[in-house]
Amino acid sequence: MMSPRLLVAALLFAPLAALPAAAQDYGRDPPAYGQDGGAGGYEQPDAGGGGYDRGGGGYGGQTDAAGLGVRVGKLEGRIREMTGQIEELQNANRKLVEQLQKFQADVDDRLTAARGKRSEAVVPPDRSADRAAAADEAPKPARKSRDQAFDPDAAPKSDPGQPKPLGSPASAQHDDPGGAPMDLAGGRFRQPSSGDDTFAPTLRLPPRSAPTETASAASPAAATGAATPATPREAYDAALGLYRDKQYDEAEKSFSAFLQKNPKSRLAADATYYLGESFAQRGRSREAAEQYLKVSTDYSSSTRAPDAMLHLGISLRSLGAKEQACATFAEVTRKYPNAPAYVKSGAERESKRAQCG
Repeated sequence: MMSPRLLVAALLFAPLAALPAAAQDYGRDPPAYGQDGGAGGYEQPDAGGGGYDRGGGGYGGQTDAAGLGVRVGKLEGRIREMTGQIEELQNANRKLVEQLQKFQADVDDRLTAARGKRSEAVVPPDRSADRAAAADEAPKPARKSRDQAFDPDAAPKSDPGQPKPLGSPASAQHDDPGGAPMDLAGGRFRQPSSGDDTFAPTLRLPPRSAPTETASAASPAAATGAATPATPREAYDAALGLYRDKQYDEAEKSFSAFLQKNPKSRLAADATYYLGESFAQRGRSREAAEQYLKVSTDYSSSTRAPDAMLHLGISLRSLGAKEQACATFAEVTRKYPNAPAYVKSGAERESKRAQCG
């Protein structure tokens, strides 16, 4: 049996013997997470555990869920804000489209009102008022009876009652100059200018404000005989001048007469078109439609054909033939793809007015 003194010495030296081994273990790295380190190693936590790193029921998991809810709320608010901005932009875009459509309609109306002016012939300027004023200042021709009796308008005051023999200078001064052409507006004779051998009488239209008394006082028979144009161009210009002066009845007669005398003229398509216009301006849509249809069929290759087809559709719509009018409006762009822009836009606008499907 060990003595008490030896037992005490063994107890004192046992810790001192373990110090070198502890010092060696102190400098080593700890075992890896989950690595089998024996009895003193770290063990991997269970998959269903509620540790902090697994986001279970610990404090860290509750914080992440709350942050996620805040972020979702912010995203929803941002989406609502962007939706409102999109609706505002759509409303602004709709207003801009409406303004653009109104502007286009206004431009189309102005172009339609000015249609045909680029292809129409230039009418000579109206100087009938000046010639009428000069006619009033000119001496009136003397009235002679068969026996050359006294005429107070023709006889000089110094020799009253004296008859004038035929061939005398006093009577010859009022005779017509032989072969001189007549100015149709004032009823006076006018000598041709020097070097102008092609002078021919042309019809001078009265001013738009007030016709001259000289033109209205002329006899119908004389005016008809003197107003006959020399060329088809002059006849067409005369009829076009009547139309521009809004004398639609006279324009109708003039264009009809032109077409009867010049059925194969290169101006026949324009004359037929304006004949239809003279009917349309007076509300005679059926007669106007007949003339527009004639231009579209007989003169389909002319420059007036697209415009005539457009007005044909307008006349048909005014007559209540909606289906035919809609078909005509659609035919304008199909048959004439190179038609002027105002014709295409006019067909589209009239189609909308007619509520074509």
